[in-house]
Amino acid sequence: MLLEIICLVFCILTSFLFIYVRSKKTGVTALLLKMLASGTILITAILLSYKYVSEFYSMFITFGMFFGLIGDILLDLKQLYPKDEKKYLYAGFLAFSLGHIMYFLGISSEIPHIDYYWMYTLLLIIPTSIVTYLTLIMCKKMNVDISEDKGVITMYTAVLSYIVIYSIFVLIIYPKLWILALGFVCFAISDVILSTMYFGDKKDSKLTCVINHTLYYIAQILIVFSICFIY
Repeated sequence: MLLEIICLVFCILTSFLFIYVRSKKTGVTALLLKMLASGTILITAILLSYKYVSEFYSMFITFGMFFGLIGDILLDLKQLYPKDEKKYLYAGFLAFSLGHIMYFLGISSEIPHIDYYWMYTLLLIIPTSIVTYLTLIMCKKMNVDISEDKGVITMYTAVLSYIVIYSIFVLIIYPKLWILALGFVCFAISDVILSTMYFGDKKDSKLTCVINHTLYYIAQILIVFSICFIY
């Protein structure tokens, strides 16, 4: 239990430090602190993987955290280098998409066998399509202009929507992973808020920045500590 407490404290402290600085200004310092916060969560995933050894789950969660760290760096670089903003934005979305795929593989490797499991996972594409469509509609209602990046954002929204719906589906058959489902819900809400900062009128809102990053790091912490809940 001591390892878990130490890891949790460091994750919270580094996340809080980054959020505090990021709410004041952007720049190299904020980027370095973001790397520290996300890196701490990645290290936590590695340490927990050694204590809670599973065949694949902890490995894929760790890979997901690694891609999350890469995504964090890329999305902050777009603010440091505005001329290459699109490149960093698209690369960041790709990194996070790969992270979500890793989470999917990890969950799939761990849940108990049920009949027609893969048929159910394919059927989840239907509610995913509906949620993705409704999200894009909601963007218009929120004055979020994604017209220039609609293809990439639609792809990422579909990936994120699927992993959220999938985690809720898994929760029904494997209640131990409730913490993971809660994490993905926080992740999705964080990304909705982030869209108002990137493509809407909340770019300079400190409150929006704080809420966005707070939900994001709560999500990351919940996901990484799900490693402790599979036994």
